[in-house]
This record gives sequence, C-alpha cells and structure tokens, in this order.
Amino acid sequence: MLKFLVDRLMMMVFVLFGASILIFMLIHFVPGDPVRGALGVMVSNELIEEMRTKLGLEEPLHIQYFSWLGKIFQGDLGISFQTLDPVTDRLGVAFPVSLELVTIALIFALILSVPAGILVTIYRKFDFAFIFSSLVGLSMPQFWVAILLIIWFTNELRWIEFGGFVFAWEDPARHFKGMILPVLTL
Repeated sequence: MLKFLVDRLMMMVFVLFGASILIFMLIHFVPGDPVRGALGVMVSNELIEEMRTKLGLEEPLHIQYFSWLGKIFQGDLGISFQTLDPVTDRLGVAFPVSLELVTIALIFALILSVPAGILVTIYRKFDFAFIFSSLVGLSMPQFWVAILLIIWFTNELRWIEFGGFVFAWEDPARHFKGMILPVLTL
C-alpha cells in the first residue's frame, strides 16, 4: 500500500510539472501582447517596454518559466495581465464567492435529489423520466445550460433581471437574485 501511495505521489509530481509547462506555454503562445492589452493601445512604446522589463517578459522563455515556478512556490502568483492587479488579491475576492456558490448549489442539489431518489424508489414509473432528465442535464455543457437559463428566466419569463454580481452585505435581495441562475446551472 505504501509503495502504491509513493508511486501515485511521484506520478502526481510529474503530472503537475507537465501541466505547469503546458499552462505556461499556452499563456505565452496566445496571440497578442499582454502588456499592450492591459495598458491599451494609446500608450507610448517606452511605457510598454518598461512594463515588459518590469514583468520579466524580455527574458528567454525557460528563465521566465523557472522564475514563475519559483514565485508560485513562494505564494506569489504574479499579476493579472488583464488588470495588472496581483492574482492573489483577485483570488481573495473570487474564492469566497465561488465557495458560497458551490455550497448553495450542493445544498440545492441535495434538497432535490434525495426526494427524487425516494420518489423513484417508491414509484417505479418515474424511473425512466428521472434517468432521462438526468442524462440530458449531465450531457449538456454548463455554459450552454447557463445561456438557456438566462434566456428563459430573463427574456421569456422576465422573473430575473440580468445583471452583475453584488455582495450580500451590499444588497441581500439583489445578491440572492444574482445567485439563482448560477446555482441552477450547477
């Protein structure tokens, strides 16, 4: 058993190393200049070059990779090329929201699935309907389900206004409305 665990841990190290190389390369081979995208097109070339040097984008790729990997092990995830904010700050804001969304979706799924399972056990005639609807629901990509729910709830039924995310302490009612579609999607 110990040999199995050691083998799996070693395999995990190689998989994570390979995934980090793949992710790093994908980020660097995407067309366009991330600095120009973050700063805009109306910025001087001197400022662009200064920012590229500050971010270490002038270095060869292998040096950039090992510098990036070393910073990750120190807890520095770098900066967002989109907003030039530290990634850890952005994750600090997004993680609690994601955790809340997953928790509510899990509770909602349990509230629906346990009675559905009991119904299917008691009344066998519902078995096919639940299996079919589950298969259809799980086969559809989540982004497609989200688009369909947005169209249905906002355009057709007009029950929910389509808008951005609001924290619960800012406006609890709007926060709850904003969480309905993501929870249903999950």
